[in-house]
Amino acid sequence: KVNGFLVRARSAKAIAKAVNTILKDPEIQKKMREEARRTVVEKFDWSIAAKQYTELYRRAYETTKNLRDRKIPAQFEKVASFIGSAPGFSEGFAGVKKGGKWGYIDKTGKLFVQPLYDDAYPFSEGLARVKQGNKQGYIDKTGAIVIPVQFTNASEFKEGLARVKIGDYRTGKWGFIDKTGKVIIDYKFDDCWDFSEGLANIRLGDEATGKWGYIDKTGSMVITPKFDKSYFFRDGMALIRVGDFKSGKFGYI
Repeated sequence: KVNGFLVRARSAKAIAKAVNTILKDPEIQKKMREEARRTVVEKFDWSIAAKQYTELYRRAYETTKNLRDRKIPAQFEKVASFIGSAPGFSEGFAGVKKGGKWGYIDKTGKLFVQPLYDDAYPFSEGLARVKQGNKQGYIDKTGAIVIPVQFTNASEFKEGLARVKIGDYRTGKWGFIDKTGKVIIDYKFDDCWDFSEGLANIRLGDEATGKWGYIDKTGSMVITPKFDKSYFFRDGMALIRVGDFKSGKFGYI
């Protein structure tokens, strides 16, 4: 079975060498495609997806049950959640919508941040993203705004950094900031995702023709953009796609 190469962790030279080996050897690419499809079938078939959705609904049920049992009386219009996760508490707090605005409660149901925002997101690494009008910023667990509401789009902090976007929503650029709001990696990417295992996948160019690669936390390009799609690293491996969505082939680096 060939599903990738073992390389030294966070070694840009080793990663680049492995990628070049894959790109130069059609037989390895073929074997990786076959193994990738087998892995997708084994790990993401309907039975596994069903278990994951069951867990999401179980958590949603528990949240509803708590409200029904009046641990926290049912009074909110919505509860904040991470993408793909059931609504609930994160780091001891939950974003809630009441009277058309968002605030935060603790596990006793006490509002420690009054409903002031147009949207609110779960806490991650001590900070939570909030939205006022069309701009986003970050608050801490006292409710104080620690990074001003100024970004066109943003995401949660992961590994000490958060991806943020400035400029027009469609044509603006993404960069990365630290928890003080300092720009650590300049605004120069057309799309990007959070850091995972020290690397972040980024795109240069538009959605149709742009290419994806990877940067480290200094902003250095460790894998040159050459993929039509790339995903975050997990357990030292990252899923990539060469070719379009319908007919492209998947592999791992």
